[in-house]
Amino acid sequence: MSSEPYDDGHAHRIVCLLADVLDARGVTLTELSARTGITMANLSILKTGKARAIRFTTLTAICEALDCTPADLLTLREPEPAGGAVPLGLHGDVVPRGDPDDPSSLDAAGRGDVWLLGAGHVQP
Repeated sequence: MSSEPYDDGHAHRIVCLLADVLDARGVTLTELSARTGITMANLSILKTGKARAIRFTTLTAICEALDCTPADLLTLREPEPAGGAVPLGLHGDVVPRGDPDDPSSLDAAGRGDVWLLGAGHVQP
């Protein structure tokens, strides 16, 4: 997942999990919009991970409507490895790393690192 720089040039690592919470509760954006009074456009921006900020009043309304906490909706992504993430495949894929022919790239059990693929990029 590429990160958007914020004002001081650093990239933010906050990930919005609204899509996951909606799926787990069987709630649509239309229903959440009706429950909260938040526009479909703004909820869609949150759901797709394109939001750059969220107001506490918006977060409160979503939490109350979905009976969840901010920790259910937001998480802090690990920093990307030096050189950035590798664009590959689809969200949720697991990509093994390490060369079976190069023992130095594997652990004692013969496994390479495994990264979870998220939003088109490999993440540790």
